Amino acid sequence: QVREVEEGGSDGDVKILGVLFDMDGTLVETFGIWATLLDACAKEMGYKDGVDREAYRGVFGQPMEKNVEVFMPGADVSAVTAYCNAHYGEYLDQLQVLDGALEAVDAAVALFGSRVGLVTNCPAAITQLILQAAKLESTFSVVACSGAEAVPATQMLSPRASGARKLRGKPHTDMLDYAAAQLG
Repeated sequence: QVREVEEGGSDGDVKILGVLFDMDGTLVETFGIWATLLDACAKEMGYKDGVDREAYRGVFGQPMEKNVEVFMPGADVSAVTAYCNAHYGEYLDQLQVLDGALEAVDAAVALFGSRVGLVTNCPAAITQLILQAAKLESTFSVVACSGAEAVPATQMLSPRASGARKLRGKPHTDMLDYAAAQLG
């Protein structure tokens, strides 16, 4: 959420200026998709044990670098990301939009207009697939994805501007800070 303390007020006088949503676990459930996809990727890349579903629960939602570090040590993160980008759409039938998610986003848009954004550790290409499948692709004014620049949702697959810094995934605050600044 984007907020400021009203002039002359105390810490208790907070005016909320906008809302930033997380995606996985807040709007949609994608654990099953990611567990299956990363397991297939690991096996394709020669990691015969693949990805243990229960062990994956411990790192679910973390940046791709963490998945590679834990389950595919030594693998090229960009190759794993490319594999996931290429195959994620095959698993979209498993996507679950969480109860109340669409209503919560609609309420935020009704209250804050264009000051509603999305911040996710999910790669940009996959985020776009998820938002389209969930019927949310034109809802957010800004979408910040791990490893990319925060941009208007309609441009989230555009190359980063030259000199723009790469946004680190959560738990770092890069994406939150940048998206909040974009919302004003």
